[in-house]
Amino acid sequence: MKKSLILVGTQWGDEGKGKIVDYFSQKFDAVCRFQGGPNAGHTI
Repeated sequence: MKKSLILVGTQWGDEGKGKIVDYFSQKFDAVCRFQGGPNAGHTI
C-alpha cells in the first residue's frame, strides 16, 4: 500500500515546516514541495 503525507503550514513566516519535512522525507521515495512566496534557510 502506498502512503502519502501532506504537511500544510498555516502560519506566516518560519514555523519549522522544513525541519519536519526533512525528518519525514527519509521515509518516502519522493518529496514534492511548493511555497507561495520567498523564504530563507531551506533544509531541502
